[in-house]
Amino acid sequence: MQTYSLYHLDHQNVEHRQQIKELISTIPKLDESLIRQYCSSRKKELQIRDAFIEVGHAEFVSQKCQIVNALLQTSAYSLVAKVKAHNIVDVVTKTNSINCYWFMKKLKNISLKSLSERDTRSYDVIKDDEKIYLVNGVGFIDVNKQCIFKYDEQ
Repeated sequence: MQTYSLYHLDHQNVEHRQQIKELISTIPKLDESLIRQYCSSRKKELQIRDAFIEVGHAEFVSQKCQIVNALLQTSAYSLVAKVKAHNIVDVVTKTNSINCYWFMKKLKNISLKSLSERDTRSYDVIKDDEKIYLVNGVGFIDVNKQCIFKYDEQ
């Protein structure tokens, strides 16, 4: 078993609100100055917004990773637990519960560092000695490699 550090994102953090908004957004940023410059009517603005081409997948993931690295240096993320687990999937499993709060269970492989009144969810971070993983709605993002993490159970 390996020890992982679990960090929860404070979604209500006012100091880093803009970075958090960009992190959790699934819509690529559109330069608003272009809208103001080229749109003479609301109809034209909506046409431009609808035709806006999304950034590439790799660039989108890369942007998320850069934001996570920056936010980890701030108060936006707080260390909530050290978890001994076989892998990062086990960390998420151990820090989620349907019936009660996970931190109220007596789990010998979890060492609480601060109180978090919620389960682990999207945009929380799991760290081991050298790797950083961003919990995502569909899996994990390897922040160091800036790519979707593929978990192989073998």
